[in-house]
Amino acid sequence: DQANYFDASQKYFDAMKIYQETKNYSRQIAVYSKLSLVFKEIEDYDSAMENLQKAKELLSIHEDKFKEMSVLGQIGSIYKRKKQYAEAKEYYYKSLEIAKEIGSERGIISAKSNLAILKMYQGDYESAIKIFQDMLATDSDKFLQYKRNRLITYNLLCEAYTHLGNYDKAYEYGTKAVKLSHEYGYRNTEKIAHENLSKLHEKLGNYQKALYHYQQRSDIHEDIANQKILRINKDMEVKYQTSLKEKKILELEKVEKEKSARLLILLYALIFSFLIIFFILSSIPCTSNFFLYLHTNIKCTFKLCFQGNFASQPLFASFALFV
Repeated sequence: DQANYFDASQKYFDAMKIYQETKNYSRQIAVYSKLSLVFKEIEDYDSAMENLQKAKELLSIHEDKFKEMSVLGQIGSIYKRKKQYAEAKEYYYKSLEIAKEIGSERGIISAKSNLAILKMYQGDYESAIKIFQDMLATDSDKFLQYKRNRLITYNLLCEAYTHLGNYDKAYEYGTKAVKLSHEYGYRNTEKIAHENLSKLHEKLGNYQKALYHYQQRSDIHEDIANQKILRINKDMEVKYQTSLKEKKILELEKVEKEKSARLLILLYALIFSFLIIFFILSSIPCTSNFFLYLHTNIKCTFKLCFQGNFASQPLFASFALFV
């Protein structure tokens, strides 16, 4: 995974060079945001924050409220991971204000969810539940549209109610999360739902049910891991085939260059051989009239060649006839 994150970061750095050269601020902001997510996943929070601050600086030059909303929310998440909860809360509220300003339903849901999760990080489960319940009551239509957000909320409510000992409510939201996650095909949220229900049944002493949900969780986890391995293997196969193709092309280019070089050497050898024969024949004394005539023409042609005078066409014609 570390290698994959490194590979991803290198691609983003390469893309950044292009966007900086073309002064494409919007793309630069997007890349800084993506880089911060990569560094966040490997828990390099300083590098993640550094990239988000660069994105924030560019937003002062290139105004984009939607990207600003997203960047502020990401900064809040980094502060949350670093357990700087006051700063996290400040940035989540800033993100929420912009989401309301531009009318971004997804942004509003995301900011409210982040504020609720922050409460859970601080152990304030009652406040977290209140935020989630208000969201379900006031943003029910939006939650129907954004299925994944709804499933995440159900899982978080299950977890929060379990911590408070309200097991009936925890079971209600846990079973909703399992059913709908399976129905919608969201494997990660289904895995988390089974994990939550396993912990819940363990607290209730229902060990068979706890084991069942844990096995379901493990099977889904293994399936997700296998799918990931298949994707990685497919990517590796594509890279391997590409490298083979590149190698073959380079080898063909090398063969063509060597062939051209051999032909050039052969041509030089033939020219040199003709010149040697030319020189030898021009030096041989001749007695017969025909050979004397030919001999004289060869000597003159040889002389004219070295003088750079190629105007005497009959001499060359004679030489051509001789050859």
